[in-house]
Amino acid sequence: MSIDRIAAQSELKRICDENGGVLRVEDVVDAARPHNSLLHRYFEWNDSVAAEKYRMEQARHLIKIIVVPMAVEDGGIVTVPLYVHEEDGQGYTTIYDVLDDKTRTYNLVYQTITQAINILNRCSEKKTQKLASLLEKHRSQLKKP
Repeated sequence: MSIDRIAAQSELKRICDENGGVLRVEDVVDAARPHNSLLHRYFEWNDSVAAEKYRMEQARHLIKIIVVPMAVEDGGIVTVPLYVHEEDGQGYTTIYDVLDDKTRTYNLVYQTITQAINILNRCSEKKTQKLASLLEKHRSQLKKP
């Protein structure tokens, strides 16, 4: 479903303004309930379907919060997600399975650095811009297996 971002932004601003400058998800859902609401079409109103979609989101959250300790080259320990997205985007696999394959490891590192760069580039502070440039440099130095 295509989102009319300008109209949605305008409606969200209206809801925020009506609630003292605070945009709460409860207020957005309430504003979207009427069939003639601009936001109505962006929500699933069939409770059976919505409940199943919510359970899927709960499953995604559960998968994402499971972490494991992992040793790094400098002798330290970092905590990493146990499950990561499959390259085809259809599911998750363990970090151990990815690390056992050089191509999959490269792809995961490249994808993670790219996501970090994209996040940092949306920030306007000079510090984050410098970090984004540094990450871009490291990404360009990655060697494909």
